[in-house]
Amino acid sequence: MKYKIIPLILFAALTTLANAASETKSVGSFIETTGEYEWSNSERIVLIEQNNDRLQFSISLDDPERKKSIGPKAGLLQPGKPWMFWIESRNKIWMFDGDSRLWEYTFRTIEPNKYQDSISEIKDSDSIPSELLSALPAEFIQSLKKI
Repeated sequence: MKYKIIPLILFAALTTLANAASETKSVGSFIETTGEYEWSNSERIVLIEQNNDRLQFSISLDDPERKKSIGPKAGLLQPGKPWMFWIESRNKIWMFDGDSRLWEYTFRTIEPNKYQDSISEIKDSDSIPSELLSALPAEFIQSLKKI
């Protein structure tokens, strides 16, 4: 009897570890810690990791094996600062570096294994969705120009 319970316990432990390794986020979610996050029915994956003294991220799109990633190669996020990602939609993420820069990152699949992406630094408060604007530090918002 006890030998039948051991595989069940092992299965439960592995399932718990797998779920902890990749968290599912919904549209409108904030990400403020390193890790791997999925959204849009698990077809979109953002990986945020610390590499030496820089935080780096990559976004995988539509690839079941998660081998095709887009995103900047150099670290844009500031370790030790209150950086955040905000998932606005299936094809748009906002990234605040924790200091003085905010980017809008858009991407889409043109055809299988072919992607188009763009990243724009945001310098005015009028182009920021209200849900994100209310979560950003007041000092940063005051530094933006009004249009």
